[in-house]
Amino acid sequence: MELLYQLRKASESLQTGKQQYSQREQHMPWRVQVPRGPRLSPGCFYTGASLAGIQIVCGNWDVDLLEGLRGKQPLQEFLSHVQLVTSIAPFIMGAYKYVQELYRKKQSDVLRFLLRIRCWQYRQLTKMHRSPRPSRPDKARRLGYRAKQGYIIYRIRVRRGGRKRPVPKGATYGKPKSHGVNQLKPTRNLQSVAEERVGRRCGGLRVLNSYWVAQDSTYKYFEIILVDPFHKAIRRDPKANWICNSVHKHRELRGKTSAGRKSRGLGKGHRYSQTTGGSRRANWLRRNSLQLRRKR
Repeated sequence: MELLYQLRKASESLQTGKQQYSQREQHMPWRVQVPRGPRLSPGCFYTGASLAGIQIVCGNWDVDLLEGLRGKQPLQEFLSHVQLVTSIAPFIMGAYKYVQELYRKKQSDVLRFLLRIRCWQYRQLTKMHRSPRPSRPDKARRLGYRAKQGYIIYRIRVRRGGRKRPVPKGATYGKPKSHGVNQLKPTRNLQSVAEERVGRRCGGLRVLNSYWVAQDSTYKYFEIILVDPFHKAIRRDPKANWICNSVHKHRELRGKTSAGRKSRGLGKGHRYSQTTGGSRRANWLRRNSLQLRRKR
């Protein structure tokens, strides 16, 4: 009952904000933080709070604490698993969350018009140029970009389509299996190719990550996040100075970025067993090597 009293008291303290919000919406979202436990899913639970009280949804339980019982489990049994509710506060989305939701509906009228205008603008520029700021600030921040000194954005376009085999006059030589020239697909994706070209142009910078911004019938446009490893703002940042180490030079040329790792078959799970041991070659060599172990 003490927990019930705490919830009711917290609800009354936020009654003013709930009334202002309910003028626009039917209910107000709340964030209820519950400590990690053996039977509860970790983290926060985002639920709706009606005018009757605060509702916590956790797994198979659906209990309204102010009305009594509504779910499958008794109220006391549910409260025995919830030792302490640390905070109850209204959950309101930030600006980046709204921008992220916009880009999830690229066929909407807003995004169709925006991407069409941006494609026209990018076509008038050179194929590789520096951008003063990211076109998608929400995406750039999720990939490590910060609006401070030492972070640079480059925009590049890459021609779409397959990769023709670079042989003189179509003369491939060898067996008929390797005679294909035209309808070949590249092993790496276009985003990885874009990172490589920007990394070669900006040799003194480190490629952190990249993301898609637009595309038309001929080109795909990407924005590359670069980091200056010699800038004091980067070298003094404990969260970003890992990239200043010399082993991260031209990581985009060695398949170390997110786009580069996709073509290497690296990952976790049953579908990535072909690269167990570090790479496809290491996996093949381990399975095809004869090891005659002797106890010495």
